[in-house]
Amino acid sequence: MRITCHEWKDIATWNPKPVAPGNEDVQVWLATVPGDSAEMSAYARLLDGRERLRAERFMGMEARNEFVFGRALLRLLLGRSLRVDPTEVAIGYEARGKPRLISGSAVGDIRFNLAHSNSLVAIALAKGREVGIDVEWTGRTVDWPLIAERVFSASELGGVLALPPEQQELAFFAGWTRKEAYLKATGEGLTDEISDIEFTFAPGMPAELLRLPGADVEAVCWEIHEVPLPEGFVGALVVENGRKPKSKR
Repeated sequence: MRITCHEWKDIATWNPKPVAPGNEDVQVWLATVPGDSAEMSAYARLLDGRERLRAERFMGMEARNEFVFGRALLRLLLGRSLRVDPTEVAIGYEARGKPRLISGSAVGDIRFNLAHSNSLVAIALAKGREVGIDVEWTGRTVDWPLIAERVFSASELGGVLALPPEQQELAFFAGWTRKEAYLKATGEGLTDEISDIEFTFAPGMPAELLRLPGADVEAVCWEIHEVPLPEGFVGALVVENGRKPKSKR
């Protein structure tokens, strides 16, 4: 598997030449929400009617712009991969809300996932394999000990609390993004079993999926990768690797 990271510049320098991910490729695109209102208007014109209605429901301008820009950039990337105009990309939703290309438009079986935080947008694209990506800005105020008690396993929580105090919050964000990326890859969304999904996330330790609820062997079907992000952000990428779980005897 080959994971490549790309930085989005702007719509004016965009090259629409078709470049779809290959069978062994996972593309990660990073971009910052533009501050220019005219540029944002150009992106907004790429959205479909349902996306525009969703954008209007956001109360805050920052959150609205993150949504609009993220969806527009996703359409640009998918359009280039599928060799269609971005406005013609047909996106539907699974029962738990995971977005997917509607059958008939998914030439080459492109899978994707999107995340955004504090004006940073991250998009993962792959061919024929599920992907999930999550990013978090570590500068936001969050009662992380309370959240960690609900979403971390006893082993994970103990590992965080054993770290030096100055490392604990960053470890929390690392663990949270890895769990989120996994749930987005599988399409499960937030679940009561989130504490049974265990990852390594101590500073300096390689990212690894250790355990899934009730089916430890299935952890081999997924790979977890850190995402190189600007300072102040933490992120994770989870990718289906195509391996088959061993049958239990």
